[in-house]
Amino acid sequence: MNFVLYAGGSAVTWYLGKNLAFRSTDTLINYVMNYDADPNIKDNHTVKSIRCMLDKYKDMDDTDPAYEAMLSVNQCLQELENIIETAKLKQSVHSHGYFTRFRTYDATSDNALIDKKIKDLMARLDLFTRLVKLT
Repeated sequence: MNFVLYAGGSAVTWYLGKNLAFRSTDTLINYVMNYDADPNIKDNHTVKSIRCMLDKYKDMDDTDPAYEAMLSVNQCLQELENIIETAKLKQSVHSHGYFTRFRTYDATSDNALIDKKIKDLMARLDLFTRLVKLT
């Protein structure tokens, strides 16, 4: 009888201890991995307005002083759209993964890259609009 109680008590203790250890370890790892995670990927709504402006000037003569600046803005805008699409794809893959769906997606590096490209785009756009005003 004592053997049955000892074996049953040991099994219950082992089961509860294992679950407690796994849960506390999981909580600790989740906190460490996700404490600064940012689930939002930044998307800039001015992309559509810049695209419309570029469509207005698409027939610009290649001798115009603003022509190269327009091409530069168009290239940077395309790169920004590609970065945003890649970041959204990475987030989608992350959320559909078996193990990764239990973690918050950390878009910090994607957001930094998008912010850098937006600043570059705004600088190129500023140059383009200044050159357009000259002509």
